[in-house]
Amino acid sequence: MMGLLLTSGLFAALAYGIGSVPFGLLLTQAFHNQDLRGIGSGNIGATNVLRTGSKALALATLILDAGKAIVPVLIIYQLERAGFPTQPWWPGLVALAVCLGHCFPIWLQFQGGKAVSCFLGVWLALFFWGGVSLCAVWLIIAALWRQSSLAALSASFAAPLLVYDRPELLGFMLALSVLVWLRHRANLQRLLAGTEPKIGQSTEGLRTKESKADQATRTDQLEVGQAAEGNQAIAGGQAIEVDQATRVNHTKDINQAVEDNQVKEVDQATKNGPST
Repeated sequence: MMGLLLTSGLFAALAYGIGSVPFGLLLTQAFHNQDLRGIGSGNIGATNVLRTGSKALALATLILDAGKAIVPVLIIYQLERAGFPTQPWWPGLVALAVCLGHCFPIWLQFQGGKAVSCFLGVWLALFFWGGVSLCAVWLIIAALWRQSSLAALSASFAAPLLVYDRPELLGFMLALSVLVWLRHRANLQRLLAGTEPKIGQSTEGLRTKESKADQATRTDQLEVGQAAEGNQAIAGGQAIEVDQATRVNHTKDINQAVEDNQVKEVDQATKNGPST
């Protein structure tokens, strides 16, 4: 049992190490002398590499990121063919580990990519035609809506259906799809808000839309605040008027009481007559 855990951990660590190689960052530094983390969304994946203006580097990043995900899965399959005692769930383990390495590389303080290319790569390695179908889903959604994030979310949502009858892999593949969705939280919020940029689009348009939305929100908040202040002022004025009216009525009551008392005194003096 201990040997199985150690061997499983070794394969997972190897897959994590392979996945943590940031090809997009290395390519942009080598060919453009730029830090990809300071460009566009700051992501190290192929979509952000495309924002540098180099389609060739973006394609190379896509291929290399998918390729590094394929390698550890194929290693497990090759060991199995060679007669090495493997476990049926090891392919799923290394598939998840390589994507975790891409998302949280130790070399970049655990700030990595969103695992889309790696996700497609491991599926091509696990089930080639299933991986091809997921690539087709990505391409169709991307072609229709021109949004990489929407395409990735759609493909990852459909992926677990391909292994519904493989319980030894289903858990790992569900976890992988959840990972992709979690890494796209900000994209999902922008998709719902209608501010997600198109493929190849600069993030300046996104920032402009978000700035306009923030400005509109601040304007609405200011108007609400001014309305509240106005209502408060009206309420305060009404309270003052009521207080003044109360004071006037109170003064009138006092004066009336004094007059009534004086009339009573005069009447009493009249009844008593002149003193003798």
